Amino acid sequence: SIRDNKDGTYTLFVHLANPASIIPYTSSTMKEALKRCNTLYLLDDSIPIFDSYLSDHILSLLPNKYTNALTVKVKVDTDYSLILDTLEIIPSVIQSKHKLSYEETDDIINHGGDLNSTLMLLSRYLISKLRITLKLVLIIN
Repeated sequence: SIRDNKDGTYTLFVHLANPASIIPYTSSTMKEALKRCNTLYLLDDSIPIFDSYLSDHILSLLPNKYTNALTVKVKVDTDYSLILDTLEIIPSVIQSKHKLSYEETDDIINHGGDLNSTLMLLSRYLISKLRITLKLVLIIN
């Protein structure tokens, strides 16, 4: 999520599921997850780091469900650069409001709706970061 600040900056919140808050570190479930390292996303499928029940229900950031999370909070300058000395990682409990497909997100950005302004801010931020990344790739190559 993103919030407008009175000084013209933004505050960006990135919420990540926090499995360590409910799965003991020494459990066989956590040991297996540590072997896998991450979820593998394929074109039409995925191989989750945790079993599918945990991944799809208990740990998933589903709409209207309270979930343990880690929230990364950071201010974003007017040129969409991160103000790193404001970065915080905060244990949190969040309630996701929406689960959108790529198509639904595109439709809101292109045709308006309740989420339009938030998605526009996020897309401007991400596009500015993509431009910087592309410039770095061009310089390196």
